Amino acid sequence: MKLVGKGFYGDVYFIPEISGESFIHFTGLEPAVQILRSKKLLMNPPHQKFGGDAIYGISTRYGKWVPGTQTSHIKFPNMVGVLFRTNVIPKVGYPEEVVWERDISLTQAKILPFNTAKSLVQRAPFKGEGDFEVYYGKIPAWIKRARENLIEKAIRIAYQNPDKRRRILGTLVLPGPSSKIL
Repeated sequence: MKLVGKGFYGDVYFIPEISGESFIHFTGLEPAVQILRSKKLLMNPPHQKFGGDAIYGISTRYGKWVPGTQTSHIKFPNMVGVLFRTNVIPKVGYPEEVVWERDISLTQAKILPFNTAKSLVQRAPFKGEGDFEVYYGKIPAWIKRARENLIEKAIRIAYQNPDKRRRILGTLVLPGPSSKIL
């Protein structure tokens, strides 16, 4: 994971490849069996759907156990976790959930007992500070624009304030996500 900036919710990270990522999707045992048979998580599944109009999973790399978001609204007996991999890029990831707004084809999947799936989330190796966002595949355009705006602002301030010019231009690092003004 690479830190690329600040967003509304805190730090913003970027993961270029989704192929090595694993996610957990909590559901009942019967829907989990249907998911494995079809090798898909569907926006409009044949079983009852809970939550918003999206598909949700939790990252095993940076996920955080938040039962109020992840499981308390699910009304299935025999709740399990579906551990899966996919090549479908999510809209965004947060510590408590990763969001897809389209059907997901699964490249690998298996059903785990609820406590095993919960433990995988709790043991996620990356523990960021507070809330953060994760984007996959390519850096979002809004982050690129924000970086460009920061650089333009620094140059404008430097040329409007001759006494600060050397300090600002001497500490501006170009290009890259670590660009900063001291």
